[in-house]
Amino acid sequence: MKHRLDFLPPVVRFAMVGTFAYVVDTAFLYLLAEFMPLVPARLIAFVIAVTTTFFLNMWLTFEGLIDQSLLRSYVKYVSANSVGGVINLIVSTLLLIQGLPILSLPLVAVAFGSLSGLIANYTLSKRFIFLTRKSDD
Repeated sequence: MKHRLDFLPPVVRFAMVGTFAYVVDTAFLYLLAEFMPLVPARLIAFVIAVTTTFFLNMWLTFEGLIDQSLLRSYVKYVSANSVGGVINLIVSTLLLIQGLPILSLPLVAVAFGSLSGLIANYTLSKRFIFLTRKSDD
């Protein structure tokens, strides 16, 4: 299926999806932090963001699943991307709890966490989760 973004390399589309997920992640962190401690809010916001990236990357970046089961593909995606996810969570949480000016702002801390996991997540997603379908043109 052709998309308007097909002219962009997959890694750029992956980064665009990640940027959108960053907005989702940060928005939910701010929302949830009003009702619960910061670390659980961070974990829940991350799960929402990773689910967002799964569906957007499946549709925009890679256009396919490695196997037919959506649930199995999602579990594989979350498992493979847990490497980048762990990096993301460690970096952002450490920045949040340090209390340093600017760096401990959730908006900034989540940005650094997201950027830190991008390369690992793209590589693992491309090699183990999604198949790029050849165009029939």
